[in-house]
Amino acid sequence: MGDAMQTAAATCADIEERLFAAKKRLNSVLQDCALEFDEARLCERELPDRCFGVLVQVLTNNRFRRCGALADWLIYVVVDAESLTQEQKATLLDVLMENHCKYEREVARYAVGDAIASIFAPPEVVAAIKELLAKNHSRSSYVALATAETLLRELEPDHPIRETVKDLFRAG
Repeated sequence: MGDAMQTAAATCADIEERLFAAKKRLNSVLQDCALEFDEARLCERELPDRCFGVLVQVLTNNRFRRCGALADWLIYVVVDAESLTQEQKATLLDVLMENHCKYEREVARYAVGDAIASIFAPPEVVAAIKELLAKNHSRSSYVALATAETLLRELEPDHPIRETVKDLFRAG
């Protein structure tokens, strides 16, 4: 496992270098690197901190705000969310809540909502939806709606939090 972790970390270092060296076709490079990121972490039980750091850079760096391929990075994280440590999950939620308004592509903002609803426990998701709605910004409202849509789709029909989520949007 140590060798695999070193390999994943080395791959993530290479990905980071390519991402920040790219001058053209940034969305395409970001998309290719997302796939490499996914492949690098497949053998890991936990996402190496080096790889998580690259993910955070991708989600927070303004040079990627116009890229729909941000969604690819989030999709790969959602698919293997159990590889995130509790600390990484907390950081990821903070990053998504602080940066979603910068994302210019609707597909990236939808992926933020999907990630929040898929990775976190329903009470955390409801708190995030409330925070998003309180921002009173169209992009935040869109992410709140995407989050609620994914959460409602994933919850059992009789889950008690369903009505709470629906009430948030009836009031708004």
